[in-house]
Amino acid sequence: MTFSEQKRSFILGTLFLMGLLILTGCATGPKFLAAPEPESDKSLIYIYRPWLLVAGAGSPTIHINDEFTVDLTNGGYTRVTVSPGGAYLRIKPPPTIFQVDWSGSVFVDTKPGETYYVRWTPHVIETQPLPTGGLYVRTKGDLRTVSESLGRGEILKTNFIDLDPVKSE
Repeated sequence: MTFSEQKRSFILGTLFLMGLLILTGCATGPKFLAAPEPESDKSLIYIYRPWLLVAGAGSPTIHINDEFTVDLTNGGYTRVTVSPGGAYLRIKPPPTIFQVDWSGSVFVDTKPGETYYVRWTPHVIETQPLPTGGLYVRTKGDLRTVSESLGRGEILKTNFIDLDPVKSE
């Protein structure tokens, strides 16, 4: 096998593995289905992550009022009903070999009977070529509230993920 054939085989193999990693990191639940409107004494929060190639295989864990967690997979969403007055969402980054800055939190000032949308979006903050021909990529993730019109439009392309209750240590 010549050097160019070896290089081509290496590139194809790398692309195959990257594709496999990306696909296994995606949400696989049912497509978005709106929850019933919240009861008059509760608030509803949708937490979602649009599908992006950037950091596609990583899944940050989001803690909601230290009562629930969700591993927010690529292209996924979940929903939680909370009491009015506020919900505190914070991120615990996943264990990874990649350089990520996925810390952060957001407070949602919830009102009775209202629905809110919180989006997590990763983006590249640094890239450097490696001597071996690869690429070093560092990402950062943003967790923020978005308008109802933006949230309603983006969340339609996501798949449901179940919440997990926080386990006592």
